[in-house]
Amino acid sequence: MVELARHADLERLNTLLVHHHVAALTGRIGSGTSLLLRSLEKRWAGRTVQIPYHRAEAAIQRSGLDIVLAGLRSLDAENFSIDVEGQNIPAFDLASTVLKALPSAEIPDNTLIIIPGCDDMDDTSQAALGHLLRRMSDPRVRIVISARRITDKSPFAGIPHLDLRTLRREEMIDLAHRATAKRICPAAAALAVRAAAGRPHALGLILQDMTESQQAGNFAMSVPLRLGPEAVSLAHDIVGQLDGTLEYILKMLSLAPLTCFSALQREIPDAALHVAELESRGVVERRGSLLMMTDELVRSAMHWSMSGSTRNALHQKLINSCSEHHVEMGNWHRSFLELDEQTAAALAANALSLVRGGLVDAGIELIERSISLCAEASALGERLTDLAEALIDRGEFVFAARYLQFARESTECPVTVRARGLEIQLEYLQSQTLPNRLLNNWTRGERSAAPREVARLQLILGHLHCDRREVAEARQLLKEAEALKEHFSLDEKQLHDGLRMSIDAVRGDDQLALARFNELSALESDELSPQYLLNMASALMLTEHYESARACLDVLMHTRSDNATWAVQAMYLKIEIAIRVGQIGHAMVLLDSLTDGLHPEHGVRRDRLLLMQCWQLLMSGRASDAEEKEAELAAYANKTGNGAMLAALSALQGSYLLRVGLHAEAARHLQRCDERCPGELNPNQYRHEPDLIEALIRCNRREHAALVLQRLRTRATRAPSDWAQSAIKRCEALLATGQQSVELLQDALRDHRGSVYTQALLHTALADRLATLGLASRSRDHTLIAASLFREIGAKQPVIPEPPSRPGSGASRSFPPELSNLSDEERLVAELVKAGLKNREIAARIYVSLRTVELRLTSVYRKLGVSSRTELVARLAGTPVREDVKSPSPHPSNS
Repeated sequence: MVELARHADLERLNTLLVHHHVAALTGRIGSGTSLLLRSLEKRWAGRTVQIPYHRAEAAIQRSGLDIVLAGLRSLDAENFSIDVEGQNIPAFDLASTVLKALPSAEIPDNTLIIIPGCDDMDDTSQAALGHLLRRMSDPRVRIVISARRITDKSPFAGIPHLDLRTLRREEMIDLAHRATAKRICPAAAALAVRAAAGRPHALGLILQDMTESQQAGNFAMSVPLRLGPEAVSLAHDIVGQLDGTLEYILKMLSLAPLTCFSALQREIPDAALHVAELESRGVVERRGSLLMMTDELVRSAMHWSMSGSTRNALHQKLINSCSEHHVEMGNWHRSFLELDEQTAAALAANALSLVRGGLVDAGIELIERSISLCAEASALGERLTDLAEALIDRGEFVFAARYLQFARESTECPVTVRARGLEIQLEYLQSQTLPNRLLNNWTRGERSAAPREVARLQLILGHLHCDRREVAEARQLLKEAEALKEHFSLDEKQLHDGLRMSIDAVRGDDQLALARFNELSALESDELSPQYLLNMASALMLTEHYESARACLDVLMHTRSDNATWAVQAMYLKIEIAIRVGQIGHAMVLLDSLTDGLHPEHGVRRDRLLLMQCWQLLMSGRASDAEEKEAELAAYANKTGNGAMLAALSALQGSYLLRVGLHAEAARHLQRCDERCPGELNPNQYRHEPDLIEALIRCNRREHAALVLQRLRTRATRAPSDWAQSAIKRCEALLATGQQSVELLQDALRDHRGSVYTQALLHTALADRLATLGLASRSRDHTLIAASLFREIGAKQPVIPEPPSRPGSGASRSFPPELSNLSDEERLVAELVKAGLKNREIAARIYVSLRTVELRLTSVYRKLGVSSRTELVARLAGTPVREDVKSPSPHPSNS
C-alpha cells in the first residue's frame, strides 16, 4: 500500500542521500515511514545496517548513542569501542569522537545506516546524533533517520529531510481502489479512508482486515471497523501510553458515535480533566454537551478490544444517562440490549435527525446499524430515501447513492419512483448527465399507483432539462406533471412554480417570479425548499431583477447555509449576478472564497465551476492558464451532450478574443455560440450577440453584423431587456460611420442606465471612433475614462485597435500586395508570427490545434512565396527576399 502511495517519496529520499549523505524522514504515526525505510533497505545496492531503538530506553541517559555505536561496531568493532558512560562529556564532544573514528574504520563503500525513531531517544543522544549528522561527510556512508517531526528547535534541525505529508482524501480514495483492484465499493472505501485519516500505512492495514463482503458493501457495514493485530498496535502508538481511567473513558466513548458528557461525569468524578488530556492528544473532541472520538483507528482498537459482555455492560450504564439528554444515543445503546420490532425503524428515524442536524458520520453509523437489524434493507425504503435526500443536500453523495440503491429494491411503488428521481438528481449534480429517454422514466402503473411521486419525478426532470436550456423538453415535462396537479403537496407546488418561473424567464417574462418573490415574507423558512429559492433567484437574474435575486439567495444561504449542495449552487448564482451587473472584482473575490472553501472532491455542478474559473482566468489575461480548464469543460460538456455549456464557453472565449484584438477568431467562436443555441429566446442568456456584431464589424463584415443586429432587436422585443436595449444602441453606433457614429455613442452614454462595465465599453468604443477620425486628444480622454472605470470594477481594459494612419503621416505600414490574397485566419497567423510567437503559442492564443496553425502557415508560405519564418517576417516588414536563398518547405518549423 505504501509502495503505491510513496514511490515518488522513495525517489526523493534516494536523491537526498546521494547529494547530502544524510537524510531525515518525518511523518506522523501510520504515514508509512517504517515501510518506506524498509523499501529503501530492500532496494539498496550496498550493505545496510538497521539500528533498532525502543522508546522505553529513553529514560536511560545516553542509551540512544550507545545503541548507535553498537550498530557501528558491527562494521568495525575496534574503531567504535567508544565509552559514552562518562556523565560530564558534552554531546558535541561525543559526536566529535565518533566523527574522528569514522575515517580509519573499515567500512564498505555504499553502506546505508538506518536509525528509526530518533526523536524517542534521550535528550543527550539526540543532541549528539544531531551534531554528528550535520557534520557527516564520509563518502562511503549514507545515514537516514526517522522522526515524527523536526522543528526549528529540534536537535535534528538543519538536516535535509523529507516529510511524508498526510494524503488528501481523494488521494486516499484512489489508493483504496488501486489496492483492491477496484473491488471495494465507494461507501466501504469512504469508511476505510475516514478511519485511516490520511495515513496510507493505516489504510493498507484496514483494507487488509476487511472481508470481501465488507468491501463489496452489499450488507450493513460494521462501524467501527474491525482491525487486525498490526492495526491495533498502530492505534496504540497513535494514542500513546494510557492509565486505567483514560483507557476506560476511551472504551466508553468507542461504543457510540456520540456520548453525552454527563454520562461520563456520573461514572468518573474528575472526567473533565481526563477528557482534556484526551483532547490534547487529538483523539477526542467536544461538540457542545456531546463527546466523540476523532480518530476512528483508535476507536476501532478500543471497541474491539472488549469482549461482548463488557460492551453490553457499558451499553447498560449509558442507556439511561444518554436517553435523558440525547434520545438518539439512548436508542443506539438500547438497540444492543433491548431489541424489538420497532428498533430498526427508530434508529433510521434517529439517523435522519442526526444528518439533518449536521452530525453526518453519526447518522450514517445509526442507519448502518438499522440496516443490520432488518432482514431486508428495502423494508426501510421510505426512511432511506429521506436520508439520501438529506445526504444529497449536504454533499455526501457516496452514501446517498448507497441508500438509494437499497431503496430501489423496495416493493412499494412510491418509494422506488421517488428513489429514481433522487438518483437522476444526484447523477446530474455530479456529472450533468440525464437519462436518454425523456418520457420513459415511469410506467402507466406507476403513474396510477404513485401519482405524486411520478409528478415529482417529472418536475425534477423538467428542472434539469431547463437548466441545460432544453426548454421544449422542460415544457413537455411541465405539462405532464400538471395533469397530476391534484396530487401535489407543498413540495411539488414549489417545484412546479419554480419550473414555470424558469421557463417564463427564457421568454423574458418576469411576472410569476416577481409575484412569488413578493409572497416570500409571508412564508416560514422551513416551508421554502432550496430548489424553489434557487429557481426564483435564477429567473429574477435572467429578467434583470438583480437585487431581488440576491435577496432570494440571501434567504437560501440563511436557511440552508449548512447544506453544502445548495449553498454552493447559490454561490454560483451570486457570482453570475456580480458578472452580469459588471462587478468584476467582486465576482472574482466571491469565486476565490468559493474555491478556497470547497472540498477537493467537490462534485456539485463542476461544469459551472469550470466555466467560472475559465472566465476568471481570461478576465485576468491568463489565457494560457485557462487552456486546461477550457479543455476539461469542453470534454465534460461534449460527454454529456450539454450544448448550453458549450455555447457559454464559446461566448466566453469569443469575448476574450475580441478584448485582446483577435477579431476574426472572436467572430468564429461567437458564431459557434450562435449555432449552439439556435432556439434561445432571451438575449440576456449568453449575451454574445453584441460581441459578435462588434467582431464582424472589425472584420469588415458589416452586412453580416447588420443582420445579427436586426435579430437582436427582434429577440429584445420578444424578451424585453434593459441590457439588450443598451447593447443595441452601442451596436448601432458601431455600425454607423464617421461623425454619426460618434454622436450615437455620445447619446448612448448620456442615456446609459446599465452597469459600469457596459459604460466603460461605450467609452472604449467612442475612443476608438474618435481616434479613427483623427481626434487624438478627445480619444485619449475617453481612453483614460474607460481605463479608470475598468480599474474601478477590477477588470482588464480591452485592446483598442490602432486607427489607420492618415496619408502622408509617415506611419503607414507597408504590407506586400500578396497579403490581400490571404484569408482572415491566415492573415492572423502571419501577424502572430511577425509578433514573434511560436506555433504552439499561436494555437493557444487563437484556440485552434497545433496542426491547424501549421496548415495555415504552410498556405501563407505558398501564397507569399517564402520558405521560412525569417523570410515571412522580412516580407511582412517590406524587406525583399533574395531569390537565391528560397527553397519551399512543406512543413513550417515551430522555431
